[in-house]
Amino acid sequence: MDGNQRFTIDEIDDNGKPIAPKKHATMFVNQCGVIVRDNLPITIQEWIKPKKAGEDFTSYVHDDAKDDLWQKLISHFILPREYEEFEADGVTPIPGGLQNRKKVKEWTLMKMAELFRNYKKNLHANYVAKKITPEFT
Repeated sequence: MDGNQRFTIDEIDDNGKPIAPKKHATMFVNQCGVIVRDNLPITIQEWIKPKKAGEDFTSYVHDDAKDDLWQKLISHFILPREYEEFEADGVTPIPGGLQNRKKVKEWTLMKMAELFRNYKKNLHANYVAKKITPEFT
């Protein structure tokens, strides 16, 4: 997406999933996949750190990276007023806005995790399993 493009999301379901307008909701999900593919190396093994992983296990997406992915995505979308943290003045908090926004962020990160797994699975199936090297042009 162009850095200046912004799209309005008018409706979000109870789980935090953008649903209207349909075109913008689809763009939201598609952009999740683009941001994950463009910003995370395929060498990362896990989306979250496994509970049994030792201190030296670093091949997972850290919380700072997830926050960065969220910021890159949300910079292109305008959520409904009740999903914003503050009024237009940037000072007055919107009641429930922080909790609503957190719900959207959680749904978005779950979608990004799913898209990241599918991306890596497809790379493996299409290249590694077939012992094919892609042509880089």
